This record gives sequence, structure tokens and C-alpha cells, in this order.
Amino acid sequence: MSRAPAGAAASHTVTPGADPDTPSLIERVLAPFQRFARTESASGLVLLACTALALAWANSPWADYTRISGRRR
Repeated sequence: MSRAPAGAAASHTVTPGADPDTPSLIERVLAPFQRFARTESASGLVLLACTALALAWANSPWADYTRISGRRR
């Protein structure tokens, strides 16, 4: 079994009795999101998605904020 050099961060947590080379469920679920967040295009895709959501909301029956909030002008 190879060990990480002193001072190196562990790549994943190890549960006693578990295979040390197998990442935990949380790490397997979060890994794709972490890779996506590290890419430069991620911010552009998030901005595009928010723009599409804003356009859909602006053209929906819920576009009138005063009706949602209950406040009158």
C-alpha cells in the first residue's frame, strides 16, 4: 500500500474497515460538480441558465411582483 508524501492532502476520507482506494458516496456525487465548477465555461453556462430563467419568469403569469408579494402600488 502506497502512502501520500508528508504534508500532502488526502484525496478522500477513509472509513475504518473500508477499502482505502474507494471514494465515499458523497465524493462520488460531488466530483462531477467540482470538475464542472473548475472549468472556465461554467460561469458562462450558469449566466446563460439564469438569463433563460429570468426571461421565462418575466413572460409568465408570475411576472407581476405586486401580485406575488401582496403589496399594492
